[in-house]
Amino acid sequence: MFGNSKTTLFASTVSELLQKSLNLVTKSGHTSSFTDSASINIHGVTLMLNITDETGDLSRYPYWDKSEEMWYLKNFVLSKNPPESPTAPEYIFPYTYGWRSQHYDEGWGHVVQVVNLLRNLGYTEINFLNNLDLIQLIKDTYTSIHPAVLLSVLAWQQRQVLQTFIAYPEFAHTILSHHRKNILKHVAEHLIENPGSSFAMTPSLTYGSFDHIHLTSHAPSYQTFQALVTHDIEYSGNVLETIHHQKSMYADGSGQLDLAHDLLWGKYIANQLGIPHKKITIFVNELMYDGSVEENDLSVEKALLTSVNGYKPNDFDIEKLLTSETFSKKLEITLKSLLKQT
Repeated sequence: MFGNSKTTLFASTVSELLQKSLNLVTKSGHTSSFTDSASINIHGVTLMLNITDETGDLSRYPYWDKSEEMWYLKNFVLSKNPPESPTAPEYIFPYTYGWRSQHYDEGWGHVVQVVNLLRNLGYTEINFLNNLDLIQLIKDTYTSIHPAVLLSVLAWQQRQVLQTFIAYPEFAHTILSHHRKNILKHVAEHLIENPGSSFAMTPSLTYGSFDHIHLTSHAPSYQTFQALVTHDIEYSGNVLETIHHQKSMYADGSGQLDLAHDLLWGKYIANQLGIPHKKITIFVNELMYDGSVEENDLSVEKALLTSVNGYKPNDFDIEKLLTSETFSKKLEITLKSLLKQT
């Protein structure tokens, strides 16, 4: 339960906060009855990081060093290109925090991306009648878009809408333009206009209609991200506190990366306001630790790709994916949706 003194942890460094989190999970956590994983978890934990001069010292990087953390931020959090960008990606992800924060669009960027791919491949109609038709499309596009994202768009928009977008692509672009927003910039602008507001928060980084089709392999663990301007007596002025609500978080190297983008987002908003970022509060529904995973034996690249089901197009085994039982079920769901009479 949030607010319980036993499950509320305070720290002034990332290392200290993660160590306290790990101690709590290993001492009081329990194994899940819904999985064969060796992970243990505890529910309703509040993590509070007081940002001081110590926060940026060497204890800032307990699992990944600074260069590895910066790689993560560059490739997963600071996405300069939106999902519909025609550039050939070095990595294929089902989502990135950059897309869902700086290029937030409720999934319409992926719709435009799929429409562009279909048009480039010469499709004028959506006539996928069996799994083999979908498999061929995936083989033609997996170096540009994650197969699960492709199937989600097909199942979400369905045949008639997609055929309309193929014939009149400007419709899809117009809808995208109405949904696209840099939500971090929006939060900062709101606080500049009204510093006392308690409504400076992002929408959930989970896209309702798009993610809830349950075809994407992963969805972001963020529920909301909120920014508050408060008065700090010791500082003798206004400071920024950011509050995060997460579905799940690991008390290890993955947690360090979560805190990395929390600090990055807070620093951006604080810089826009001209005040210091002094505190991060994270409400975690499920704090976890998987002792079977030795993250120090993995590169941050491999750990991230494994965690979010991403891949590098030039060395991805597409045949292995297409023949898996789990993916076969996704094909069936997509095909059923496409063949539905509207």
